[in-house]
Amino acid sequence: MTLCFYCGEGTELTRGKIVILGEGRQLSMSPCARCADWMREGIILIGVVLGKSAKGWNDAPKTPEARAIWYPDPYRSGAIANMRDETFLKAFKAGPTVAFGLKKRWMFLEHGDGVKLGMWDALPTNP
Repeated sequence: MTLCFYCGEGTELTRGKIVILGEGRQLSMSPCARCADWMREGIILIGVVLGKSAKGWNDAPKTPEARAIWYPDPYRSGAIANMRDETFLKAFKAGPTVAFGLKKRWMFLEHGDGVKLGMWDALPTNP
């Protein structure tokens, strides 16, 4: 089974880019139905804990073949939220990260920053 890259739920999707992450997990870069709806409504924010992420989690492989199936794989906290564009633009300063979020419709967010924003209060603050 392939997992949705954004929410991690199992999906039968096999179209689009499939990336291979640690432990041989296959993730589809094509969003599942729920995430596709969220992307139409706003930006998906995926909670991560950079201090628990593997060293080099954001270092792209050198060969084109390896890069074709690679994507950053930080330690995920399990938190996920959706933020409407208007709120997103008010919450974050303009720059490359915001431009990425608006273009791709998703981005990683340090878990502690999400807690400060009140986005995932119901989850533990120290995943």
